Amino acid sequence: MLIYLAIVFTGHRLGAWKRLNVSLYGPVLMMKTKRGRKMIESLARAEGFWTWYGRLSTSITLVAMAAITLFLAYQVADVGQRTPTPDTLYTQSIELPQAHLGVTILYIATGFAVAIAAHEFAHGILTVVGKIKLASMGLLLLVIPIGAFVEPDDKDLKASSRSRRSSVYASGSATNILIAAVCMAILVGLVGPAATPIAKGAVVTGLAPDSPAAIYGLGTWSEILSVEGQPVLNGTQLSQVSFAEPGEMVSVNLLYDSEFLSLEIPGGVVVYTVMDGPGHDAGLEPGMIIRSLNDTPINTISEFRSVTENSSRNEPVNISVLRFTRVETSGWEGFLEDPSIRTLNLTSKWLYYRTHYPTINREAYRNVSFIAISVSPFGIRAEDPEYLTEIVAQPFDSRDGTDDLGSQFQRFISIPFIGYTPVVSPATDLYESSGALSFIPGDILWMLINLLYWVFWANLVVGLTNTLPAIPFDGGYVLRDSLRGFARWRELRLTGLDRAIGRKPVTEAQVDTLMWFISGMVIIVVIYIFLAGVWGSF
Repeated sequence: MLIYLAIVFTGHRLGAWKRLNVSLYGPVLMMKTKRGRKMIESLARAEGFWTWYGRLSTSITLVAMAAITLFLAYQVADVGQRTPTPDTLYTQSIELPQAHLGVTILYIATGFAVAIAAHEFAHGILTVVGKIKLASMGLLLLVIPIGAFVEPDDKDLKASSRSRRSSVYASGSATNILIAAVCMAILVGLVGPAATPIAKGAVVTGLAPDSPAAIYGLGTWSEILSVEGQPVLNGTQLSQVSFAEPGEMVSVNLLYDSEFLSLEIPGGVVVYTVMDGPGHDAGLEPGMIIRSLNDTPINTISEFRSVTENSSRNEPVNISVLRFTRVETSGWEGFLEDPSIRTLNLTSKWLYYRTHYPTINREAYRNVSFIAISVSPFGIRAEDPEYLTEIVAQPFDSRDGTDDLGSQFQRFISIPFIGYTPVVSPATDLYESSGALSFIPGDILWMLINLLYWVFWANLVVGLTNTLPAIPFDGGYVLRDSLRGFARWRELRLTGLDRAIGRKPVTEAQVDTLMWFISGMVIIVVIYIFLAGVWGSF
């Protein structure tokens, strides 16, 4: 970046950019060129098709505009309503392998390069088809090409008909949305299902700090195949594992980085997350092994839940926990009983949820005791092998059937914000190619999945952003022309009697005033949602 800035500054001082017809906007170079104009004019020869495509683009943009407006309204209503529960904190604690920054940037840049080029080329083709002069076109550079632009002649654009003008504005967004739909269809229908697990097991997707798994080397995106010789075929079976003696070493067979390994790890029901409540007040921390509760040995998760829910809330309950300890003098380390934690006071789950999460409280919680923690074997979060492919590559193939289509799609488009793409080793090492694409090596298949996802995501973002009903977005101009057309239609329907009783046509100036008001409101809403999201992340 420093080298790039030095080149930009030197070129500006020497006047090189003016001679090369390059404009400078801060650190961004706008390079105007005539290259590509002949290609646009050649493609525009199929006027009949592009005229039809322009009308289709306007319809797609108006539908997308309505959808994005409803989505914004939903987000405004939903801001501040989502409160994490012990269960959601457990399920959100995903730890994915991080791709090299250069690899991530390459995928992102490729996706947005395709999106911006398609957007601007569509604008250019519909401009030529509409007999509107192309004033200029070119590239925007910031170290690498970050965008393209096609600039119709402003006077020609204003003088053209509303339908042609709307086609020009709508074509870019509609093209992005159609490309996103095609990429998603290929990803979900062909490429995604080809990624299948190498083995059946429980995939580790999260670790509690200071837990047996974290300390003894059971890393995320390893796949547990058996515990003490007992096969583990999925995450549910792992949650049912019974430990003979909490803290005692057990044998775990697993698959990691394409290798089958065996580890010795202290077993037990381990604290995974701690919320504000009885567990926190008693001093429980993530990573502790629960040896007994209410004088009952805890060998399984189901035992922990049963003892917790049926214990008394009227008096303190005995508890014994093991904490990782290192003896400096001898070098010995392991899990020993923590003498500082002896008892805790349970609370009513109904009362706790009434105070903290009233919107999801249930009458069934009234007689249930609650400790406000989540637990797991070894202190890990584990999922079925299909977990990753369902989220990234097969979003509408939910095994539990509980998610509706809208929730699945929203999860699918939000995965870059929780680190799910690009998906890299060792997560991808747990899968192989199958079916019609079995001839493709597994790592190449995941490269294709990552690429398709980013092209889909970038086109969807660029397309939907430009359908916002606000000027200067394309959607704002389409909406303005639509409102002007409606106003003109209403004016033509005014009869002499309508005029006599004082009805007046809506003027273009009034439509413009309304559009600026709508634009201002949309921008305020977007800023509000963004700031609320940023504020809520701290």
